[in-house]
Amino acid sequence: MAMIVHILLIFVTWLAHPFHVSVCDVEFNDKTKSLEISQRIFLDDLEEALRKKSGWTTLDVVNPSDKKRFDALMKEFVIENLSIEINNNPVKLSYLGHELESDAIWCYLEVTGVNNLTTIGVANSVLIDTFPDQVNLIHVKKEGKIRSLKLYRDNAKGSISY
Repeated sequence: MAMIVHILLIFVTWLAHPFHVSVCDVEFNDKTKSLEISQRIFLDDLEEALRKKSGWTTLDVVNPSDKKRFDALMKEFVIENLSIEINNNPVKLSYLGHELESDAIWCYLEVTGVNNLTTIGVANSVLIDTFPDQVNLIHVKKEGKIRSLKLYRDNAKGSISY
């Protein structure tokens, strides 16, 4: 019985303090000499952040009233909150678009002209201004090897060496 009470207490605490997380996958494609980037953000968290940024009081990320304006807002939001350095040099992110997946949105970006990847620096502040407990997980894949970073408010930047 004590175990059931303990589990219920953990569940109720979890409901009272939701966990805010996003996942960013970065893959080095040696054939195309590019980084293929996808950022997964939960819809309800994204809506709250974009409402604050845009001033839209009735923003609906699933069915935006002005799709063109929403697409521009998404691009601006992601580019403002994600930056990458390759071998200690900043690179330009190209926003390719986004798509919905049940309770989240996937944003797709690309960096071209990456001839060699020995070090990657990532700064990801997605949702950090909106949620103090936000955690942004970064997974970088090169030649089948995955290395990860855990970024948060006091440490929104990190690097990985290969």
